[in-house]
Amino acid sequence: MMHKVKIFFSYPILLVFWLIIKKSKKWDLIHADIQYYLHDYPNRIANVKYRDFVYLMIVERTFRNVLYYRLKRCSVFLRGIYPSQNEPLISCDSEIGGGLFFCHGFSTIVVAKAIGKNCWINQQVTIGATDKNDYPTIGDNVHILAGALVLGNIHIGNNAVIGAGAVVTKDVPDNCLVVGNPARIIRRDGIKVNEPL
Repeated sequence: MMHKVKIFFSYPILLVFWLIIKKSKKWDLIHADIQYYLHDYPNRIANVKYRDFVYLMIVERTFRNVLYYRLKRCSVFLRGIYPSQNEPLISCDSEIGGGLFFCHGFSTIVVAKAIGKNCWINQQVTIGATDKNDYPTIGDNVHILAGALVLGNIHIGNNAVIGAGAVVTKDVPDNCLVVGNPARIIRRDGIKVNEPL
């Protein structure tokens, strides 16, 4: 019952922000984020509806983190009504591609040079530096599973999957699945292999 009441009162509060967001330069990125959170990727519904936005703002705190990251200072008022989680912590030198999704955000830190579109990050992931400014670059359509560490001035290729608990400190080619500590490639272009990074 309380959930329904919260949704009812959220409709008028969020309407103004919805209209502002739809007119903003960030709309394409936010639209892709909403689609990914609604699990419509790769089918891609053409038009995200206002009710979808309201639902995510109420139910998905990690979505709020992504939205507030995109809106920067413009999100101050929204943060007061719909607080974000302490995690995931998100910092990126350049724009993050649309479709950024956190499957749980617990104990997740993301500090990168760049992140491509449709990046899926699970809980307890650390993406960060091993030195002062040597952050990773993450390609498009990358999945980083629970507990993985992606560290240093490395590049994670497009369509790569970083397995749960993997420790990645070297470049990962496109279309590879890497696992272990130290990470090794166990699948490349859909074919089983056993290659060091």
